Amino acid sequence: MTKFAEVVFNNSLDHPFSYKIPSEIVDIIKPGVRVLAPLGNQVLTGVVVDIKSKVPFDNLKEITDILDDKPLLSSEILKLTKWISEYYMSSWGQSVTLALPKGIDESAKRRLYINENYDDSEIQLTERQNELKELIFRNPGKTYKYYQEKFGKKSLNHISKILLDKKIIISERKVERPSVQVKTRYFINVPQNIESLLKNLSSKNKKIEALKEYAGQSILLADLLKKLNTSSTVIETLIKKNVLKKERKEIYRSNEIKYAEDDKKINLTKDQKQVYEEIKKSISNEEFITYLIHGVTGSGKTQIYIDSIRAVYSKKKSAIVLIPEISLTPQTVSRFQKHFKNNVTVFHSKMSLGERYDAWFKIYKEDYSIVIGPRSALFLPVKNLGIIIVDEEHDGSYKQSDSAPRYHARDVSVYLAKMQNAIVLLGTATPSLESYYNARKNKYSLLELKNRIGNIPLPHVSIVDIRGLNAKKESEIFSPVLVNKIKDRLEKSEQIILLQNRRGFSSFLQCTDCGFIARCPNCEISLTYHKYNHNLQCHYCNYSRIAVDNCPKCNSYQVKYSGVGTQKIEFEMKRLFPEAKYLRMDQDTTKNKNSHDEILYKFKQKQSDILLGTQMISKGLDFENVTLVGVISADVGLSIPDFRSSERIFQLLTQVAGRSGRGAVKGEVIVQSYQFSHSSIQFASKHDFMNFYLNEMKNRMELDYPPFTRIINIRASGIDLQKTISIIREIAISLKKSFKKHYKIIGPSPAPISKINNFYRWHLFVKIDKNNVRSGKDLKKILYPFIKSNNRELKVQIDVDPVDLM
Repeated sequence: MTKFAEVVFNNSLDHPFSYKIPSEIVDIIKPGVRVLAPLGNQVLTGVVVDIKSKVPFDNLKEITDILDDKPLLSSEILKLTKWISEYYMSSWGQSVTLALPKGIDESAKRRLYINENYDDSEIQLTERQNELKELIFRNPGKTYKYYQEKFGKKSLNHISKILLDKKIIISERKVERPSVQVKTRYFINVPQNIESLLKNLSSKNKKIEALKEYAGQSILLADLLKKLNTSSTVIETLIKKNVLKKERKEIYRSNEIKYAEDDKKINLTKDQKQVYEEIKKSISNEEFITYLIHGVTGSGKTQIYIDSIRAVYSKKKSAIVLIPEISLTPQTVSRFQKHFKNNVTVFHSKMSLGERYDAWFKIYKEDYSIVIGPRSALFLPVKNLGIIIVDEEHDGSYKQSDSAPRYHARDVSVYLAKMQNAIVLLGTATPSLESYYNARKNKYSLLELKNRIGNIPLPHVSIVDIRGLNAKKESEIFSPVLVNKIKDRLEKSEQIILLQNRRGFSSFLQCTDCGFIARCPNCEISLTYHKYNHNLQCHYCNYSRIAVDNCPKCNSYQVKYSGVGTQKIEFEMKRLFPEAKYLRMDQDTTKNKNSHDEILYKFKQKQSDILLGTQMISKGLDFENVTLVGVISADVGLSIPDFRSSERIFQLLTQVAGRSGRGAVKGEVIVQSYQFSHSSIQFASKHDFMNFYLNEMKNRMELDYPPFTRIINIRASGIDLQKTISIIREIAISLKKSFKKHYKIIGPSPAPISKINNFYRWHLFVKIDKNNVRSGKDLKKILYPFIKSNNRELKVQIDVDPVDLM
C-alpha cells in the first residue's frame, strides 16, 4: 500500500510538503526522521512530521533517501515546534530546526558539466547560450548558485534547460556531506601480559620497555607516542608482531571548564526549606505547575534548584537548567557538577560544532540527565523531563530576536513542561513585570525569599550626582566618592566590580565646531571609538575605519570623543589606580571559546583586584571577597524609545548591586547618575521591587502596554527605501481592513534605528486585546503572503511579544 510523508524544510514556506514514500523504506520511515527530498531545483534535508495513507494530490515526487535509522525528534518535540510556529508566526520547518544539532544537514546539489560526447557542428547557439556553455566548460561541476553569481540570474534556468535538451551539458546531483560528524581516533590496546610479550622480542628498546606501565589499558595513539617519545613506525612494528592491537574508536569532544566552586556544607535556611517543601510536593505528585521564585540577591535560589533537581532525579527524571548568559556557565556548571558529578553537561554557542554535536547525541542516548545552557538548550532531546529551571527569568536574552522563530524561552518552557507534566522554576531577584503579574493573577505560584543567606544585609547603595563632573577635571569618569571607595578596598585587599553598559573607548566622535558626528555609512548609528587599534567601529555591521584627528566635514581639529566605554574606563583606571590589577569582561575580551571561564577563574583566584565589564557581569556571579560595586553611568538605556527601558535599568542596577557583600564584610554600591531622581534608579537604590512594580504597572495600564495587552512588531527591511515603505504600508492597509475589533494598528513609521547594514527599516505595531483574542491564526493568514515573498533585497519579519523595539 502506498504511503505518503509530510515533510518540512528550514525555510519560510508555511506548510509541509507531501511526498510518496519508496517501497524499500516504507516500513522504517517515521515522524521525526530526516530525509533527502526534492524541492525545486535542489534536494534538501527535511524532517518527516507525519505519515499519511491518502493525500489530495496526484503525481507526487518520491523521497530521495532516509538519513536516520530512528527518529531524532520525539512526538513531544514535534508538537512543541508546531505550537511555536503557530504562536510566533514562523514556519514549522524553521521551528523544527531549533531541535536539531547544527551541521548535520545533507543536500544533493545540482551540478553542471559539458557533455564530452556532443557534436556542436550542427548546433546553432545564441550569444547568451554560448556564454553559459563557455562558463560551464571553464568551470565544470559547479552548483547553480555559482553559475548564478557568474552568469546572472536572468534566464539561467531557461538557457540551461535548452542546453540540457540539446545534450550540450549534463546535470548531476551530488550529495554534500554534513559539516560535522562523529569523531574517531586510533587507540592502542596494551595487553595485560605485555611484559612477557616484550621478553620474546629479539631486539630490545628502552623506550618500548615503558609499555609495561600501560598493561591492560587502551591509550590514544597520539598520547602513547608522546609518552614513549618514539615514532609511529615502532608502534606499527609491534602491531605486526601481535604485541599491540590498534583500534579506531569514537571519541567525545567536550568543553572543559577550569573554574571550580569551593566545597561547602550547605544547610537550608527556614525560608529556603519552606520554598523547597512546596516545590517537593509538586514533584512528588508529578503535577505541572509554574513557580516564580522571587528571591533577593544572595538568598540561595541556586541551592533550591539543586535540591529540586535531586528530588526529580530520585524519580529517575531529567532536568533542563536555562541560564541567560554564557558568562554564567562556568559558575553554574561547577556548582551542579559538585552535586551531580558526570550526569551534567553543558550546551552553548561558544562550543565548537563537534562539541555540540557530541553533547546532543550523548543527551539523545540518555548519557546525561541534567543539561545546562542558554535558550537553545531547551530543545535538546532530554527524555523523561521532570523540571525546567529558568534562572534570571527576567533577562531579555531568553528572547530570540535575530531570526525566525522569534520565540521566548521562558514561555516555551512553560508550554513544554505542561506537555510533559513537569514543573517550572522561574527564579530571579527582579521578576519581569509579565511574570510577576501572572503570579499575582495565580497563573504562576509565587514563592518568596526575602532575606539573604545568614541574614547578611543587602548592600548599602549611594547615588552620586555626576552633573558637572567634567568641569572638576579630577576625572571625567570617576567621581571623587567612587575613587576614594576604590582606594579603600584596594588597601584592604578586597575586590571590586565596576559596571559600564557600553563597550569600546568612547561612544562617538564629534566635532565641537560644526557638530559633525562620525556615523556608519551602512547604518543609522554613530561609530564607536576603540583606542587599542585607533579605529571607529559599527557594532551592528562591523564596518570600521581609522579614527581621524581632524573633522572630515570642516577640517577643524576640535574633535572630541564623547561618552564612556569599557576601554576608556580601563585607560582611566591605569592612571588613577596604577598598582591595581584588573580584568575586563565585554564582547571584545570574550570572543575566544573559553574567555569567560578564564576571566572568572582568575578573578576567583584573586589574581585581579577589579573586574570591569558590561551587563554580562551584572547577574549570577558570586564572589565573597567583592565588597564594592561601582556603576559608572546608571543612565545608559533610559533614553531608548522603548516602554521597557525603565524596567531594564531597574533590573540591571538591582542585579549588579547584588554582587556586593555576599561574604563576611558588608557590601556597598556607588551608582553614578545624571538622572539620579529617576524612579527606576531611586527604587533600585532601595532594593524596592514592589513599589517599582506598582509604579510601572500604573504607567503600562494607562498606555495599554504588556502585560495588559499583547504586542506584535512587524518590520520591513529593504535596500530600496521606497519599496520598504510601500510594503509596510500595504501590510498596514490589509490589517486595518481585516481587523476592526480587539486590534489596534500603530504606524507604520521608521524604526528607531532606521538603517542597518544598508537595509532601511520601517515597522508597525499590532496591539491585541488578549482577553478576546486567543490565537493569531487570522493575523498570520494575512501576513504570510508578504513573508512568502521575502528575498535578499526586501524582507518582512514578525516579532510576537517583542522585548526589543529598536
